[in-house]
Amino acid sequence: MSRALAYFLLDPLHQVLLLALAGLVLLGLRRKRAGFRCLTLAGLWFFIVAVSPVPTWLISGLERTFPPLAPQGYAAGLPAKAHILVLGGGYTYSRSLPPNNQLSPASLGRLVEGVRLHRLIPDSKLVCSGASRISGYSQARMFSETAAFLGVRPEDTLMVTTPRYTEEEARDYLERFGNSHPLILVTDAVHMPRAVFWFRQYGMDPIPSPTNHRFKPDADRTEFPFRPAPGKMALMDLVLHEYAGLLYGYWKTRGQ
Repeated sequence: MSRALAYFLLDPLHQVLLLALAGLVLLGLRRKRAGFRCLTLAGLWFFIVAVSPVPTWLISGLERTFPPLAPQGYAAGLPAKAHILVLGGGYTYSRSLPPNNQLSPASLGRLVEGVRLHRLIPDSKLVCSGASRISGYSQARMFSETAAFLGVRPEDTLMVTTPRYTEEEARDYLERFGNSHPLILVTDAVHMPRAVFWFRQYGMDPIPSPTNHRFKPDADRTEFPFRPAPGKMALMDLVLHEYAGLLYGYWKTRGQ
């Protein structure tokens, strides 16, 4: 319940609506000054998260923390016999659909990056991560079956079927495979700083391979425009989620 509440409160749209609702309630209670302040804050926050370039600027900062790995498709400098760990990014179980169509866009993008690296690195293993949330059919298994459709041999695929969150993915991978293999970590670029933080907390030093970049430099003539766009709220939601996760990680591990 605490995680669900945190997700709700971190959503910029919910924040705007709550501020506006608070303002209307205060106006109804004849507390005009406080009510107008809340409405002003709601409007200002809406402008920041839906019109200004702040969400794009913040997400670009997170995504630039680690550069893409082997972007030109050359394996020079990459460790042989590496474990390529693909972190879970969500899925929906449906018997009527093939596994690739059950993965979320984030998960599918992560898996494609893992398969790309697997084909570049001799004798590497593709490690699929993710627990079962509802169906009893784990995300790791969904990854593995989709990888087989993409040409990865079953004997080159390993699974970690127990973790639900990023910290658990680090802990459970270490418990199963130890720290003896070169490790390449695949997740969304915006999520990579938090993922690397947790893996380092458990004594590992993974090679980051970020993917699913939301900010694409030089794609637009103006990289940080002032214009209303619904997608900016989604970017800010990701940014707030990642920074909150990092703050929680620092708080949880302080003094260790």
